[in-house]
Amino acid sequence: ASVDYRLGWNPLAGTQDERTRQLIQAAYRGVQDSRTAVRFFRKSIAESANVYGIDDSKIAMFGEGTGGYITLASASISNYNDIIVDDMGSPILKFWYDPGDGSSIPMVIEGIHGNPDATTDTWAPASSGGFQLCIANHVGYSSDFDFQMNMGGALGDLNWLDEGDMEMVSFHTPHDPFAPYETGVLVVPTTGDPVVSVSGAYDIHAEINGYDTNNNASFASIGLPDPASATNNGWDGLYPVMNDYVGGIPTEPYDSSPWQWWDVATTSAVDAANGTNIAATQLTLNPTMGQAEAMAWIDVIQDYTAPRLAVALGAADLG
Repeated sequence: ASVDYRLGWNPLAGTQDERTRQLIQAAYRGVQDSRTAVRFFRKSIAESANVYGIDDSKIAMFGEGTGGYITLASASISNYNDIIVDDMGSPILKFWYDPGDGSSIPMVIEGIHGNPDATTDTWAPASSGGFQLCIANHVGYSSDFDFQMNMGGALGDLNWLDEGDMEMVSFHTPHDPFAPYETGVLVVPTTGDPVVSVSGAYDIHAEINGYDTNNNASFASIGLPDPASATNNGWDGLYPVMNDYVGGIPTEPYDSSPWQWWDVATTSAVDAANGTNIAATQLTLNPTMGQAEAMAWIDVIQDYTAPRLAVALGAADLG
């Protein structure tokens, strides 16, 4: 299923606090919507004779780009407090702000924005219009799922991760300028303005591999060599996407998603109609972009993910 989610944040907001607040609220809505989709399918089993042929003990989420952020958060956030306080119970300060009176309040408030599963009805304050912000759907069904794969995503905070979380696979270019590979400040692509510190695939898998019991321990039962082992510190599940690297340096530093491509002829036609030069400019930055490169990476992604997905879901015994 290709799942949609609510959009809406202003990357051109005047202050970093405002940009962070809008982004974290948008990501929170994405988590609510992805979990609502899981419940939709469970409801279809119970109430609609399982018209989609779902096995609700084998549900996974894949996400690319923004979808990577959303599915990572959906896989790791345990409850509302998990978002705003760290493992020791102290506030995660980057997700709190001063509303203008010298106090400090969370950027996401459960009583206003709803719970992480979106099973509560909530409304904006009357001073902001009083409109409904969270509509409870498919209440009574579980939002749980069993596996997560992300491409170019990042996690809002490593405190969201816990030992015992589901298995995760990550594909990430180490030079990604938009989603930090380690931990760094996410910036607005068009302006370079800072938004919030996030943690990419490298630090996510460092955290996972630091637990007494590795959340990805089941991958070892596959009995296959890890094709990324030379570049992932032996952290099975992390796939550094080192496309067109020479001597450890990316030759196309603006290409952080080689599994994507766009049609040159169509874009050239748009350029001709509008007097722009998008196609030529982008091809200068990313000359190997195209279907052949993208499909090769899509094959790598499928080949790497499929056996790990199968083992994590108990769908196949590959040991």
